This record gives sequence, structure tokens and C-alpha cells, in this order.
Amino acid sequence: MQRAVSGHAEETREAILRCALAALARSGFEGTTLQGVAAAAGLSKGAVTHHFASKDDLLDAVILRCAEVVAGELASAAESEPSPGDRLRALAHALRAAWSDDRDEGRVMAMVAAAALYDPRVRVVSEGAFAAISSVLSRAIGDAAASAGLRPRVSVDAVARWLLGAGVGARLLQGGPEGGDDDAALTLALYAFFEL
Repeated sequence: MQRAVSGHAEETREAILRCALAALARSGFEGTTLQGVAAAAGLSKGAVTHHFASKDDLLDAVILRCAEVVAGELASAAESEPSPGDRLRALAHALRAAWSDDRDEGRVMAMVAAAALYDPRVRVVSEGAFAAISSVLSRAIGDAAASAGLRPRVSVDAVARWLLGAGVGARLLQGGPEGGDDDAALTLALYAFFEL
């Protein structure tokens, strides 16, 4: 009986997170309400606040979930290619694709990056979210560079943070990926951080 209740609670929590992600991607921080999320999930507002004490708690959970999704995609991209050069290109492509306007996660993470500049509460959550993504990038870049015999000119963590910042910046400036040119530019810039 306890397992069934626990499973139902987790399903409800996941439904709330999915609906909140969609609302946040569509309406932004100000336009997302607990009542709207509850209605979209087919729940009462009380059911939502049972799982998330406040709108801020819910939005923080959505931001962290988005970071988990992006980090997972980057890890998969790095593992999908056998050669170090192909891995680095796959990482650059996956990073650009992560911020696609067609994806709720990409839209939310771009909003988070912009809001973190002026909202201290969002900044705190974004630091954890982007640190998780940067950690995956750092590990993947370090492994690929070591396999290729490349020596970093700066720390691999700095390379990962720069690449993450470049990907987010390109998304904010252009509104989304336009094609392979940005992937190629990110890949070439990535190689500049290593001694060949």
C-alpha cells in the first residue's frame, strides 16, 4: 500500500513539473501561476502546494530538472562518438541544440540565464543548475582532450564554463540555432583552448 501511494505521489509530482515547464516556457516567470499549473495538471492548487510549498519552489524544481535534462543530453552526445574530435564536435552541437526555441527546456534555461543577471533568487538557483551542466561538459571535454593527447592551455573547468557561456550567449543573441555554422565556430573555439 505504501509503495502505491509513493508511486502515485511521484507521478503527481512529475505531472506538476511537466505542466510547470510548459507554462514557464510559454508565459515566463511572471505569467506562470500555481493555479494555472494546477489547472493544466488537472489538480487543485492545494495538491500542487502539497508537493511544492510556493511558486518559487516549483520554478526552482523546474529549473533544476531542465539542467538535468540538458546535462544528460550532453553526456549522451559525448558518449555517442568514438573519436575525440567527433566527441568535441558532438558536444558543441548538443550544446547549441540544448537552447533550441523548439524545446521547453532550452527556452527556460535561456530565460534563467537572462533573469539571473537581475534577479538574485534566480541567480542562486541558476548557479547550481549551470554548475551541473558545466560539470558534465568539463568531464566530457577533459576525457576527449586526454584521449587526443591535447594539453589544455587553461583549466578544463574554465573551458567548459566558456563553452556553456558561448552556447547560452549565442541563444540569447540569435533566438536559437540557425545551422551548422555556430556548431563549427564553437568547435573551432574549443580547440583554441588546447595546445596541439
